[in-house]
Amino acid sequence: MGKWLLLATLVLVGLIVVYRERIFLRDPLAHVERNGQEQEGLRVFINYSNDVMVQSPDLATSYVVQGWNKLPGIPGNLTCVQGLMCLTEADHAPISPLAGPKHEPKVQMTTQQISFIDADGALVKVTLR
Repeated sequence: MGKWLLLATLVLVGLIVVYRERIFLRDPLAHVERNGQEQEGLRVFINYSNDVMVQSPDLATSYVVQGWNKLPGIPGNLTCVQGLMCLTEADHAPISPLAGPKHEPKVQMTTQQISFIDADGALVKVTLR
């Protein structure tokens, strides 16, 4: 029994190391503001690189901001365990931009906060705690 538990733990750790860019874990202390108004009920997820994913409670809307391209967008194929974690299909998740090609999102990313201008021109801030 002990050997199987150790083997399972090693396999799990190995998978986490290999897929660390794809695994987004829930940050229950993070919050989202839109034009200075706190948005209730949104779930915030982060990955190893501090890329951020925001998801509505009904899972109808999800968007991600990744550090490598700094473009807010809707992720393609997303697999989620309700309220705990999500897994994207690639390290650099393919996205559909939130707005058209002429939209300038003005993304700013730090380890504590991500901000950008959404398609409606509203300032969105995600604060990680």
